[in-house]
Amino acid sequence: VALNHIKPRFGQLFEAWFFYGSLETIVLLCSAYALLPSWSPRFDYGGEDFQRLRFRRTWRHVFWISSQEFARDLEEAILLAGCGKWKRLREALEDPDQAEEVLQICRLLDEEVCPSSATSTDASEASDCEDLQQ
Repeated sequence: VALNHIKPRFGQLFEAWFFYGSLETIVLLCSAYALLPSWSPRFDYGGEDFQRLRFRRTWRHVFWISSQEFARDLEEAILLAGCGKWKRLREALEDPDQAEEVLQICRLLDEEVCPSSATSTDASEASDCEDLQQ
């Protein structure tokens, strides 16, 4: 008999939480996720030359792709361009003719260089570039 009283009460509590507290719970969890340690770019994006560059970003990208994710995609496109794969970098730029200028402006913070697989004598460096392309 006592168990019959528990089920309706639990249902009422769940229903109350669902209608009055679920949105706050979701917002709290999303906020906590946003505070987790984040990725930091390996390129210096703070220079004046970089600030003059213009990239393609639709309203859909502005609302659904974070600036951090955009920077990560841009970094990957720059590294691929350094390996001779220019397509993604040119697609990201408003003026695709600036692609070579972007490579001059965007230097790695730790001075790493991704060599062209055609000119690289170090097989491990060439395979790093191939890993990026996948």
